[in-house]
Amino acid sequence: MNLLGHLSGIRHYRQDDSDLYSSKHYAGISDAFEMFANDPLLFEPGTKMNYTTYGYDVVGCVIEGASGVDFVTTLNALVLTPAGMTSTRTDDAFAIIPDRSRPYTHATDHSLRNAPFVDTSNKVPGGGMISTADDLARFAIALESGRLLSSATTQLMWTSQKTSDGKATGYAYGWGVHDENGVRTVGHTGGQPGCSSVIWMLPGQGFAVTIMSNTDEVKVQPIAEALAQAYLHTHGDSGK
Repeated sequence: MNLLGHLSGIRHYRQDDSDLYSSKHYAGISDAFEMFANDPLLFEPGTKMNYTTYGYDVVGCVIEGASGVDFVTTLNALVLTPAGMTSTRTDDAFAIIPDRSRPYTHATDHSLRNAPFVDTSNKVPGGGMISTADDLARFAIALESGRLLSSATTQLMWTSQKTSDGKATGYAYGWGVHDENGVRTVGHTGGQPGCSSVIWMLPGQGFAVTIMSNTDEVKVQPIAEALAQAYLHTHGDSGK
């Protein structure tokens, strides 16, 4: 649970972002452990919260050990297929993927240019998949409809974790969570060279928004928040 809630102490990207721009290809999730396995933990597990993509590499290996098959096979069986996410797959840097978007970044003068090549095989469970906004919307619908998890498990997944001294972190199991005026918001952003994304939901309100851009550093969360507020202003908090 410390891994899912980013309480493990495993580091995130290096300060110079050298591993964010990694171009090395890894055949399996465990092979990518070389990126962080020899680095000390940042803190005793459970005592603090520090976002870490690499913690999800460990989660992926746990899933492989429990299922007896590779991570993506399990993901397809338990999530992608039941949710109807037919356009979501591993971000294989060398595969020819129809309709794959070209990634862009901003130069110092704010003009667009092609984003540098990266190979995300070092973090498949935590940032190594590609998808579409439509598929992310299907994921939100599948969660809300109970197609993927029971109601009790979904609520647990969307409950803020706490550090060992009892302080809520504002992060649940793979989701950021926030409650304001009795309205719960759950969501997550994503970003790396050449892309920006967000999924933003109001559980029980009949609302979800998904935004994806093939340009990095796009402020997608404020857009999602504004749409959620507009929805609440129009529909109240009844979800009608």
